[in-house]
Amino acid sequence: MKKEILLMDELGRGFARAVKVGDTIHVSGVTGRLNLRTWKEIPEAKGDMSFQATQTFKWLRQVLEKCGSSLDKVYKLNMYLVDFDKLQEVLDVYQKFFPRNPPAVNAIGVSRLVGIAELEVDAEALA
Repeated sequence: MKKEILLMDELGRGFARAVKVGDTIHVSGVTGRLNLRTWKEIPEAKGDMSFQATQTFKWLRQVLEKCGSSLDKVYKLNMYLVDFDKLQEVLDVYQKFFPRNPPAVNAIGVSRLVGIAELEVDAEALA
């Protein structure tokens, strides 16, 4: 199998956003802290987990669709939360984006994420 870079990081930080290996797409962590049109931080995102989760899953969907895949093809999802007590808020939003055929999910509490992010999600999907 060979590695194929499908998308580079949108902000030019030197890493791949999505990589294909075989029939699998690996998506780097996405957060809900950025406006997906301007790529600038959204101050209102801080402290609003439902907002961040919605932005996060929209960004994940956008990346997958650019790579010819979809949320329906996600089979593995890792969710990293700074405040693990907000997991239910994330899951409430998650269920709107994955209403059927859910992936395997890990929810992991962490002490810090990039910028003002309080949630980060990475995924593996079928190409």
